Amino acid sequence: MVVACLVLFKSASWQKYPALARYGILVEGKIIKKDSDNHQTLHYQYIVSNGIFTGTGHGLEGGIPPFDSISIGDNVLVCYDSRNPNLSCLGDPKQEAKYAETRTYLLSLVFPTILTLGLYFKLNRKKISN
Repeated sequence: MVVACLVLFKSASWQKYPALARYGILVEGKIIKKDSDNHQTLHYQYIVSNGIFTGTGHGLEGGIPPFDSISIGDNVLVCYDSRNPNLSCLGDPKQEAKYAETRTYLLSLVFPTILTLGLYFKLNRKKISN
């Protein structure tokens, strides 16, 4: 069960930050939209030699200022994957990559433990009531 959870969590979007930390290229991007109704999401665009790309992120990621301090048109640091320019994040992904790895391993241990304990107590409650 731990292995299954590890595979599940490792395949989630948390893989983005370790990939960007390893293969990322930092460029200047621009905020094109602010969405306060959607978890204070920042929409940005950045230019790579083969085109214009867009992404979404949040303030305080990778050294980006808070949502309320950013305006549409502001320049921001963007990191994109040199192997796949569609994959990007705001700011420097190195710190987020450390958090992503830690979350992955902790959730891979905590989730199956809680599930196992829940099943154990549920099954034992049935035995006690019989």
